[in-house]
Amino acid sequence: VRDATRAAAEAAGVELPGAALWAGLAGAGHEGARRAVQALLDDGSLAEAGVVGMDVEAAFRDAFPEGPGVLLIAGTGSIAWIRDEDGRMGRVGGWGRDLGDEGSGFWLGREGLRAVLRAADRREAPTGLTAALTEATGVAHPDDLVPWMERAGKRDVALRKRPIGGGHC
Repeated sequence: VRDATRAAAEAAGVELPGAALWAGLAGAGHEGARRAVQALLDDGSLAEAGVVGMDVEAAFRDAFPEGPGVLLIAGTGSIAWIRDEDGRMGRVGGWGRDLGDEGSGFWLGREGLRAVLRAADRREAPTGLTAALTEATGVAHPDDLVPWMERAGKRDVALRKRPIGGGHC
């Protein structure tokens, strides 16, 4: 955060510390992460006053500066952010990979991996995802997906350089 802020200020010809800085960051909805970044901002090297918020808040305010609106983010994670006609704010989702993120890239990837393992157990019919996902993850057999998943990061599960299965999963 500090390096990115300094680089942006330099590119814009802005001298630091500035008067104020608002940082909209993924993960800032979790109190521990927000506090850690807030402590960085509180040292005064970037701005006289700093506030940390969620990335979805920044995107929402950019898309809907005034009035009601609904913003849906479905990338590596997922969340919906809303402001109604009376100015009340609300959210749905954004609970992270373990407890939510339905419809996100991570969730879709994990559900695909689960389908492959259910097929390997013969709890479900064979699926074309087996060959596509074992190839995409670089494993030889569905059994190898468990240790792969334990090492994989959220982006590994959510993003591929090319569509899995030629885009026809």
